[in-house]
Amino acid sequence: MREINIKEMLQELFCMDDYNAAREYLIDHFSDATYDSIESFLHGLEMGSCESGSFGGDMIYTGRILDKLADQDWQNAIQDAVDDYTDATGETPYFSAYGSGFQLENTVTFAVNWQASEIANRIRSHGRFWIVTSRVDYLDPNPKVKVFLEESDAVDYLQDLIDLELQLNQGAAKADLMAIEENMYELNTIEEESV
Repeated sequence: MREINIKEMLQELFCMDDYNAAREYLIDHFSDATYDSIESFLHGLEMGSCESGSFGGDMIYTGRILDKLADQDWQNAIQDAVDDYTDATGETPYFSAYGSGFQLENTVTFAVNWQASEIANRIRSHGRFWIVTSRVDYLDPNPKVKVFLEESDAVDYLQDLIDLELQLNQGAAKADLMAIEENMYELNTIEEESV
């Protein structure tokens, strides 16, 4: 079974955006996990909630949440989430919905949940991804899996893998090099995944 690490894909999707503490928190949280598909990652992202601990255990402790409120980067992330929500819905968030009355820590959980929604929306709007699976041999239990936003980048990456292997064996006979190249194409594959 392949295991996709999502971190590189998320960093590439958001590379031109301004820093956002809530988004970085989620990217760090998801960088430790692996998924068998982008769709399974999206399912966890869309169904999760900060309050239930889906996005890291430290976000269910009031003390840890209050620490984030003291951080200027988190204050900016909260303001961004409120502004984005207001722009998207025409309404301001109702923070009392999370408990009895307004609680300041609800602004942090709101920002994380909103950012999770924004990440999922960005991935879904991109629509198609190319997944390169690189195996050492046919029985490789842990193939290297890399996600690309563009097909041409996936093809270039695969070609670089094959070229490197051919360079390592440049002293081999031409027939052997052709066999190595054919074997590399069998062991290393590109699959498209649409979400």
